[in-house]
Amino acid sequence: QNIKSVSINNISAWCKINFPEDAYSNPMVYGANLYLNGDLVTHLVIPTDVSKISRNTFYNCLSLKDVIIPNHVTEIGRQAFCRCANLKKVKISESLKSIAEGAFSRTGLENIVIPEGVTEIGYYAFYACSKLTSITIPGGVTEIGDYTFYACSSLTSITIPTSSQLTEIRSCAFSYCSKLTSINIPTSVTWIGTYAFYGCSKLTSVTIPEGVTAIYDYAFYDCYN
Repeated sequence: QNIKSVSINNISAWCKINFPEDAYSNPMVYGANLYLNGDLVTHLVIPTDVSKISRNTFYNCLSLKDVIIPNHVTEIGRQAFCRCANLKKVKISESLKSIAEGAFSRTGLENIVIPEGVTEIGYYAFYACSKLTSITIPGGVTEIGDYTFYACSSLTSITIPTSSQLTEIRSCAFSYCSKLTSINIPTSVTWIGTYAFYGCSKLTSVTIPEGVTAIYDYAFYDCYN
């Protein structure tokens, strides 16, 4: 827990390290600043020879403030930017297809544009992003997984296109989004999971399409407005 800085000389090579499922092999795991060739990394541009940002790559990197993910990157791995508390801005290119489990959980993101080509957003992907104010779910995403936007307590706007292929909003997907006032659920949705909107205390309007066949326990519990 005493490692306060990590120095590397090649971002491409760092992005390709195959860290294990847990993050404890990453020297930044307890919170550290990243240095590239002696310079503190606050603004990061992922090199164009990187097609996938591997899991746990920047886990708990405290120096990161903004990231640009260019073309050729198709996948952001599991917990890739998890706990980057000072990360406020991420710009993602149109080539991205997948955001894995916990990729941006517990970051300082204020807004993010998810490209239309993204078809998979993993569980916990934006868990506890307490400064995130708005999100647009691309039309090709078929499932919003467990805890995906859990405790995004500043989230006021969720946009899901009417042509969306979304079929499932899973357990706790939007629990404790305490500033959310309304949501239009697209006609493609058939399934709303347990606690999906639990604790959305300012939710005053929700549209449930006729194709929904299952709404599970406590889906709208504590939505008392």
